[in-house]
Amino acid sequence: MPYGKKSDQARPKRSGSGIRAWLVVSREFLRTDGLRLIRFGISGSASTAFYFAAVLLILGLTTIRADIASLLGYMAALGFSYVMQSRFTFRATKDSPRQVGAFLIVSLVGLVLSWVLMALLHLRWNVPAVWVAALICAVIPLTNYFLFKWFVFVHQSQPAESPHTEDRSNEHMSKSRTHPTQEQVGEDFDRLTEDYEAQINAAISFGGNEHRFYIDVKRNQLLQLVERAMGPAVEQHVLDLGCGIGTYHDGLKGQFKSLHGADVSEKSIEVARSAHPWVDYVHFNGETLPYPDNSFTVVFAICVMHHVPPALWPGFVAEVQRVLTPGGLGVIFEHNPYNPATQYIVQSCEIDKDAVLLRPYRLRHLFRAAGFSDIKTRTILTVPPKGPLLTKLDGWLGALPLGAQYYMTARKRRL
Repeated sequence: MPYGKKSDQARPKRSGSGIRAWLVVSREFLRTDGLRLIRFGISGSASTAFYFAAVLLILGLTTIRADIASLLGYMAALGFSYVMQSRFTFRATKDSPRQVGAFLIVSLVGLVLSWVLMALLHLRWNVPAVWVAALICAVIPLTNYFLFKWFVFVHQSQPAESPHTEDRSNEHMSKSRTHPTQEQVGEDFDRLTEDYEAQINAAISFGGNEHRFYIDVKRNQLLQLVERAMGPAVEQHVLDLGCGIGTYHDGLKGQFKSLHGADVSEKSIEVARSAHPWVDYVHFNGETLPYPDNSFTVVFAICVMHHVPPALWPGFVAEVQRVLTPGGLGVIFEHNPYNPATQYIVQSCEIDKDAVLLRPYRLRHLFRAAGFSDIKTRTILTVPPKGPLLTKLDGWLGALPLGAQYYMTARKRRL
């Protein structure tokens, strides 16, 4: 949710189903990853051919044992595979010890997992070897692809010219202005006061849930995080940074000792004051918060930072750090750029025309550079958390980078 968060107004009729949602996700995945998957397959096939050629060459030119030749061939094929995957598949422009080490670890883990699957399924449970081999050939390469994309070559996506801009995979997020100012962002959401909710519901309708459902999920998650890190919520002085018209405040009355809201959209603040007189609201310029140092024990921003110009991200985080008390908690919710459904929604929604999505590692880096400690990220909304079972499952899956959104918690260091 951006700086101008709006309340329920027009709720369009649900127009999606689970099957339709997965079709949309699959289409978006193929659109964004299709060509790279083809390159990945070519690289894998070439590496396999290189392995067999290397083993045959070693056996033909030397008298060493076949198992040693196989090991040497595999090591040579790993090097060849790294060159193919880094330069051809993921278009990496440079190497680093971390990148090479991560590649080797992922590759070796895939090899070990293949052996484990064969041992369990074929030798222990008597599944035909051909079926096990087919499963391994389908699962292991696809798993390696996502691990390469998310953990091995992910840092290559940062443009060298600016440490504060997101990678080129997110350039399509900015459809009209490359770098809007905070004043322009505020003016945009001033104009969106009347139909913001309707536009969001239209963009997410394929998933079968309205915006209010996701608001409730994140509000409940916020309360849990605060209680877990800071103790009783009723003892906390809290700031909602980028509060819009206070959509989340409907369910927060009486939950905190005090609740404040700040936003760059002046019209949104006017609406918020009228709807929630028990909250203290201020309009600000998007750069300097009008509060003294050490004012709040908790500061949260829910789906706000992707609307902040990237050049201002460090300043945004620095302001969070400044107004927090020592030991205070910062909580950020953001869209997960690794999720194809999220990419589809952001791309198709005019409200997000200037959005630049933050990858979790980028957000952690920003907070670490600002002096925060105990920084953690976890995804949410991998599955719709409806009922106890799906809620628990969504929590378990939070360690994987699959959810539609994610949250980050960080503590301001104590003096």
